[in-house]
Amino acid sequence: MLRSCVGAVTSACDDGTAASRTTAPAAQVRIAGVTGGEVSVVAAQRPLVLSFVAAWCAPCRRELPGIEALHRSLGTSVDFVAVGVNEDPAATAALVADTGLTFPVGSDPDGELFAPYGFTGLPATVVFDSAGKETKRFAKMATADELRPAIEAALDR
Repeated sequence: MLRSCVGAVTSACDDGTAASRTTAPAAQVRIAGVTGGEVSVVAAQRPLVLSFVAAWCAPCRRELPGIEALHRSLGTSVDFVAVGVNEDPAATAALVADTGLTFPVGSDPDGELFAPYGFTGLPATVVFDSAGKETKRFAKMATADELRPAIEAALDR
């Protein structure tokens, strides 16, 4: 269940131009954490990398170690959040354990957060700048080498 949804961001295309649709808010969204409590999906003061995944998704399992490596290398300059979509939170928790993620992971069992982004498959990753503006999206498995320049561009804004 989403809580405290505020505002919305206009998405950006991969080439940096503004897209015609509006996506889900990147600020002030709280979802249930897979290990308890809540996870904040907040793009404020730091860029945010929001990754939608599922335990059954083989490309997600291949992608997450690279995202974890970026998280470890970039420290506190960028926030990372993964969200298990359309599955039981226990399955997402098992994915976290299997992949060794150390950043926050939330659960979106009904796809409420995921649906407004318009993705049709997983994995899917969105990069936001510190103002909450979507700067890059990946509707496929994104390698660390693909994500790093998008994150660095968001840091430079």
